[in-house]
Amino acid sequence: MKKSVFQISNLTFTSGKIVYLCTNYTPENMSEIKNKGSKLRRIVLNKYVLVLVVFLVFILFFDQHNLINRWKTGRNIRSLEKEIRFYNDEIEMNKKKMNDMQVSDESLEKYAREQYYLKKDSEDIFIIKETNEK
Repeated sequence: MKKSVFQISNLTFTSGKIVYLCTNYTPENMSEIKNKGSKLRRIVLNKYVLVLVVFLVFILFFDQHNLINRWKTGRNIRSLEKEIRFYNDEIEMNKKKMNDMQVSDESLEKYAREQYYLKKDSEDIFIIKETNEK
């Protein structure tokens, strides 16, 4: 049976098996790579680092005040503050209208005619509603 062999950069595939070619590494380089890996492994497997990582994961995702709840609460606060600004603007606008109606009889009469369709005895009112038909 014939084995198929082909090479892609530093990998050689032989009938489904992967063989790494170590042509670029010398024994000195390999010892440096092992030392770097062991230093990294010592840092990651340090009990203080592990406890810190577990603590951060718990705080960020599983605690009552986790990031998701903080994000939702912040979004809710921003929407409520926007609503407060809207209602404060409405209050200011209505105070101006009320002050204007208390000072001027013409503005009071105009408001009564527009909002409540009030009229004088000698007048007739025709209400025309516009419809947008396309």
